[in-house]
Amino acid sequence: MSRAARRFQQAIPVLSAYTIPTAIAVWGSSSAEGVGGSGVTLSGQLQSRFGITAYNGGVGGQLSTHIAARQGGRPGLLTASGNTIPASGSVAITASNMNVPGSFTAAGTLVGVNGTLGISGGNYQFTRSGSGSATAMSADTPFISTLGVQHKASGTLIWAGKNDITTAADMTVCANAVTGMVAYLAPRTRF
Repeated sequence: MSRAARRFQQAIPVLSAYTIPTAIAVWGSSSAEGVGGSGVTLSGQLQSRFGITAYNGGVGGQLSTHIAARQGGRPGLLTASGNTIPASGSVAITASNMNVPGSFTAAGTLVGVNGTLGISGGNYQFTRSGSGSATAMSADTPFISTLGVQHKASGTLIWAGKNDITTAADMTVCANAVTGMVAYLAPRTRF
């Protein structure tokens, strides 16, 4: 018996202690999204090969902090112009802990108000989903991603960091973002 076969046999009792997830989420940048892969994605392969529901949370060009904000492990800390979300429509937003390149949208909540965070050309905007009362907010209020909450209990693969590792400081930021992502997961999905 080969060394690899022996190791696999030794792992079977350990693996059997875990419940195979019925849903999986893959969070990352373009590699997770499937850019350049002729339509082949990791989430798609997992879904077709294992018959589980798979969510593709890959968005090309994003840094680990952006991925962590979408996943929920390190929410974007946002401040609305005038520290108020208006009764309807959009408001300009600043973010203290992330700078998303290009365009980006994510559904979620800000101080309990449902809406969409949109970023284009470095300009942030929060648009309410529906009319309501004007809502005061503090600086650096966490934006809670709807998809992050929805997939919190899914089996999770994190493919983050390739776009932001250029200096030792970047490595620390990346490590902290991924650590936050793992800590955010429901306990049964971590091992």
